[in-house]
Amino acid sequence: MALKITYSDHVFLIRGNHEDAQVNRYMGFGQECRERLNEDIDAPDSVFNTINTFFENLPLAAVVGDSKGPNKIFCCHGGIGTNSMKLEDIKSLKRPLRVSFEQQTAEQQRVVDLLWSDPCDDEETRGLVPNTIRDPTGQVGALKKFGADMVEKFLKTNGFSMIIRSHQHLMRGEDRFAQGQLMTVSSCTDYCGVTGNSAGFLTVQKRLVISPKIIQPSPASKAVWRDLPDDPATPAILKRAPTPPRHSS
Repeated sequence: MALKITYSDHVFLIRGNHEDAQVNRYMGFGQECRERLNEDIDAPDSVFNTINTFFENLPLAAVVGDSKGPNKIFCCHGGIGTNSMKLEDIKSLKRPLRVSFEQQTAEQQRVVDLLWSDPCDDEETRGLVPNTIRDPTGQVGALKKFGADMVEKFLKTNGFSMIIRSHQHLMRGEDRFAQGQLMTVSSCTDYCGVTGNSAGFLTVQKRLVISPKIIQPSPASKAVWRDLPDDPATPAILKRAPTPPRHSS
């Protein structure tokens, strides 16, 4: 946030699935505000609610490259999900925006797709399949994985060259799917202090030449993850591993 304020024309922020008060009140941020600031996070003027209001105004996607040219990259946190996703549909989403896991409209499903969906585990799976890793209890039902054919359709429909996304931690920091048309990048080393994974980031040069850069974990890293309390109020979406890994092929 400080970098965005300081370099507003050079830093661009995209909303992720944890930029959601339903999620981050349980997954660490709520506890940070309670312990560090000694605040009631349910108070309307709390730092917790103020920052979540900021999150609700963040864009869900970004385009890298000339928006009118033949080569451009689509960026989002999760993925493309449903087969009806078009750039105009994303632009039409009104902010501030609160995430709903009980989808009643196509717009609500698109939001969940952009923030929560993952590519399938292999190149052969087609279409959409349930995301049982993120929704192990089956109580949400809106979380999907999308096949390589869905990536190709999305790129062709919207005139993009490729998709860059995150949302899964990776042992080597980056991974490619759909014959390289989709890249996943994870910028956290040694996730939760227990996985020992490398992190990655990408540089994009002229003509969209992409170079992955890998960061090795520090030998001094240590476990920092805290298990969620056994609270009946915890949403079903959070009763799972903190962030499932993507196993690179």
